[in-house]
Amino acid sequence: MSGLFLDSNVLVEGICSDWGLSKAILSLCAVRIHQMILAEDVKDEVERSLLMIVYSGRRAERVLTDYDRFIALARPQIVPSPGEEEIFSARHLIRHQNDVPILVAALNSRPDWVITNNREHFTLQVAMRTGLRIASPFEFFQIAHSSA
Repeated sequence: MSGLFLDSNVLVEGICSDWGLSKAILSLCAVRIHQMILAEDVKDEVERSLLMIVYSGRRAERVLTDYDRFIALARPQIVPSPGEEEIFSARHLIRHQNDVPILVAALNSRPDWVITNNREHFTLQVAMRTGLRIASPFEFFQIAHSSA
């Protein structure tokens, strides 16, 4: 079972959409074909985003219920927030400083994949500097499931 470190944008898109590659990744985690790795910082960001969706009235009755059900099914491995010293020492690894805690959490969890729609910040250069395999949902399916 591969460990998938999911970025908040994949989780929010997967929970809020009726279908798509982010939803497919969540489905693979829910049935435990892949082990979901969830950073505390990502969890907090997802919950803030979902609450904003609820407050805006879009599918409010389902969003939080779907998220809670997904977390119960996926039983993610939770990664604690990195400390300030870890964040400070890793700030050279990624240009966008708001993503440093997420990147450090990913490094600490040693996933098989980091799945994100934010390829503008989580670039090939970041992958090369860190040794992480970073992919969008499309890239993940294209590479990891191409022989299926």
